[in-house]
Amino acid sequence: MFTSKGLFSKIDCPYSDRCLLPKCLFAHHKPSAMKPAEPTPAVPLPELPSEKQAVEVATEDGQRKRRKIGHGDVVETKSSSAKTEVKVAAKESNSTSSEKRSISPPPSRRTSSLAPGKKPEEMSKAEPKAVATAKQAPKAATSVSKPTKLETLNPRLLKHSPATHDLRTKLVKLLHDQLVRLNTELAKEAPSDKSLILTAQQLITMALDIEEQAAKDKPAIHSSVVKNTIVRYKKMSTSDWKTARKTSIDAEAAKSQPATSTKPAPTAPPKILTTGLPPHLELSLLPKLLTPLTSLSAHGYVSTIPPASSIATATSGLAAAQGWEVCDRCKTRFQVFPGRRESDGLLTSGGACTYHWGKPFFPSRAATDVKGSKREKRYRCCGQSIGDSAGCTKAITHVFKVSEVKRLAALFNFITTPENDDADDDEPVCIDGEMGYTVHGLELIRLTATSWPAGTPLLDVLVRPLGEVLDLNTRWSGVSASQLTNAPSLPTLSTPPTPSDSLKLQGVPKLHVVESPAAARELLLRFLTPRTPVIGHGLENDLNAVRLIHPTVIDTALLFPHQAGLPYRHALRTLVSLHLGRTIQAGGGLVAAASSSAAKSGSATTAEEEVTAGHDSKEDANAAGDLVRWAVGREWGKMQRVGWTLVDGKLVPPEKISVEFLEDEFVKVGGEGKVTGKRRRGEGEEEEGEVVEG
Repeated sequence: MFTSKGLFSKIDCPYSDRCLLPKCLFAHHKPSAMKPAEPTPAVPLPELPSEKQAVEVATEDGQRKRRKIGHGDVVETKSSSAKTEVKVAAKESNSTSSEKRSISPPPSRRTSSLAPGKKPEEMSKAEPKAVATAKQAPKAATSVSKPTKLETLNPRLLKHSPATHDLRTKLVKLLHDQLVRLNTELAKEAPSDKSLILTAQQLITMALDIEEQAAKDKPAIHSSVVKNTIVRYKKMSTSDWKTARKTSIDAEAAKSQPATSTKPAPTAPPKILTTGLPPHLELSLLPKLLTPLTSLSAHGYVSTIPPASSIATATSGLAAAQGWEVCDRCKTRFQVFPGRRESDGLLTSGGACTYHWGKPFFPSRAATDVKGSKREKRYRCCGQSIGDSAGCTKAITHVFKVSEVKRLAALFNFITTPENDDADDDEPVCIDGEMGYTVHGLELIRLTATSWPAGTPLLDVLVRPLGEVLDLNTRWSGVSASQLTNAPSLPTLSTPPTPSDSLKLQGVPKLHVVESPAAARELLLRFLTPRTPVIGHGLENDLNAVRLIHPTVIDTALLFPHQAGLPYRHALRTLVSLHLGRTIQAGGGLVAAASSSAAKSGSATTAEEEVTAGHDSKEDANAAGDLVRWAVGREWGKMQRVGWTLVDGKLVPPEKISVEFLEDEFVKVGGEGKVTGKRRRGEGEEEEGEVVEG
């Protein structure tokens, strides 16, 4: 650090020849017994390099630290012509070990590797081969598998530890003791499969894995989970441990085995839907499945038309609220501007909406979970726990939904199903609607109707909503903006449609659009009378969207109630998979939309098919109809168990059964011993489907 002034240079060093300092402040005298070795005749003895030369050599070789030259060291000097090695012999017996070790020569410079007469540019052309060889060496080294890391009974480090280190260590040791006991007992039996017996390191790893998994998955009850696991292993017999080891080995083998084929696993064929009855007798059992009119209002159905006073109250309330709503997705308050805000043209305030589109659910219990332990709800969309994040999906605007009847009627009012001489009571209709978010809430954007039980399409149109669109909800509705804007208008029909005209209405090869939900309702009413059974899943949403009050409904959401009761309901997809063995709503339906150029020119062009995610309303409507057929078959099975039979296409009731039981449990009993399942309007004679007591 500091330059010595030589004040101690004439004083002998206290450590004498044992001094290890490279630059000692004291004087060191050469022993008289030391004599330089005689030089070899072939190589003359040069002078030792001076301090200045040593510094220059060190600087030239990368600022290496200069070492003290001791006895027995080899000094290497460089010159432009040759290199000379000088050996200094040492005969001193008490020299230190540091003085005896040789000094490694400095690394050669790049210029020294050049052959004589060869320019650096020529040498650089020959270097890539060597560089390529050097680059291939690490690849070969990485292919060698690294040995397994040895672990001790020390809990693994976690970002958020659920307990103290001492408690975790104690639990790990207790768990390890039980694993060692089971493994030792299994080893005494000498099983044929030696892989069932774990090594000492595998037992430690297994104990650490169990404790770490409990700490990550259930930190609130971490110690209880591990203690219960210890108790379970303590009570486990050797045969149970052997079975558990086989299961674990099979699971690891299946996980490590590569997939032989990218094709999905074959699914079971759908169940064949048969009721055991001809179609006309299936119709006779439908009244048994109807939801009573008195209980419809309890499930969200509108039973009476809202009066003008209620509509006026809703209108004044909307004016006082100044457009403030609560987002249906993220529950944030925001403001809606129908007709757009004049200052900036926005439809809503509050910016983007971050939300989870999947519903929360309780994951199924694992085999290691403790019975009765609390499970954490997760979202189906991303698998995150509730509260982990604000959402996994971002939408441009917030949206809202209106459920109050008077607010729905304020947009356009409800009507009851009118009488219709052109429709038949005995031709049930399956309907399904798709909704999108507008500045007025959820509005109808697609309406589909099919016949029952054949499933023939009767109506399938897009609907232009009354308010400005906020979100078409394409993930669920299957309707995109291009389909709605490019769809041609529905041609005006001078005569009521018939099943043979259904192709005109369903839109083949493209869907047509009607100008309002009220126009879509008028099309639907052509197939209905007040007594026509309307079939669907969650029908209150579809009927409220078209503002229709219909008294005769069969709702599969009510026909197959949830075991937990209301407000829980089974999804249509779940019911179809359970009872029919089919998969629906697996990626959306195929919706065809004409290009804008073809719509403007009016020329005959092929429609562009556009596949969108979401539900297919036609598929959903027919699925609800098939579920009703399955329920009819179930009712017929009940009737057969009490003695009903089918003779020559007629239902024959059992003998010795009271009329009150028949009327209460199954179908109505007419006069003179006749049992009728349905009655056509205006017909007094016997009809097909009547049952004569046999």
